[in-house]
Amino acid sequence: AGTYCVNGFRYSCPAGTYGNITGSYNKSCAGYCEGGYYCPPESVSSMQMPCGSTKKYCPVGSIRPTSVSKGHYSVGKTQRTRLYQNICPPGSYCDSGLDRFCPAGTYGSSRGLASNDCDGLSDAGYYTLEGSTSSQQHKCPSGRWGVPGMKDALCTGLAKAGYYTVEASTSPIQYVCGGDMVYCPEGSPNPLNVTVGYYSTGGTAATRTSQQKCESYQKTPPSGINIKENACPSTTRTNETIVRSPTKQLDVDYSVDPDDEFRYDFVYPPNI
Repeated sequence: AGTYCVNGFRYSCPAGTYGNITGSYNKSCAGYCEGGYYCPPESVSSMQMPCGSTKKYCPVGSIRPTSVSKGHYSVGKTQRTRLYQNICPPGSYCDSGLDRFCPAGTYGSSRGLASNDCDGLSDAGYYTLEGSTSSQQHKCPSGRWGVPGMKDALCTGLAKAGYYTVEASTSPIQYVCGGDMVYCPEGSPNPLNVTVGYYSTGGTAATRTSQQKCESYQKTPPSGINIKENACPSTTRTNETIVRSPTKQLDVDYSVDPDDEFRYDFVYPPNI
């Protein structure tokens, strides 16, 4: 076994073949080595030697294992008996003969990637999940912002109080809140209108962070007569102020009911 004879001479079965019988006179002996295995000279089995690992592959008739090319992965049978290789698909990278998803926070738009860096980080204002093929797979949600390489919808963090962020924002102070008649708590996706009977507080006139209810109080002067005084600032929103000249319009960027809301004549920044 493992040999063949011609004209009275005995020869070794060539590498890549095997001979499991005696008296063979055919140079190819009993046939070619099975895929996933390799056969040195004088092999006596079609599965003489397992190919070895995921880093190697052995097509039918292999004389030795073939190393998997960079950016490829091995395929077939078990991890020790691979048959052939494939190029790594987009969204994946290939190492040691195995294909793996590009990690969250990265993306892979190319074929044949060989590093877990893939094609790079997700863009600022976006996040990517495992196996992403685009640097802009998902937008950071409104009220949040993100630097490059974000892995989930939490992104880098919340919009700063006094400011608001829309989808795909790249800064916690992307947009100034607007004026005394609106306020923006931390994580605001848009400015909130101050409620009637309240006034905005915190920050500056353009970066209010909250609202507070206006409270009147009783004062007893020397005359002994109780007088009800209004301690509210002039920026308090009241029923009386919810009247507008027909020539005035609310900013088109806000969804407000003309019968219930009022905007003072504040000069808003261009992004409002």
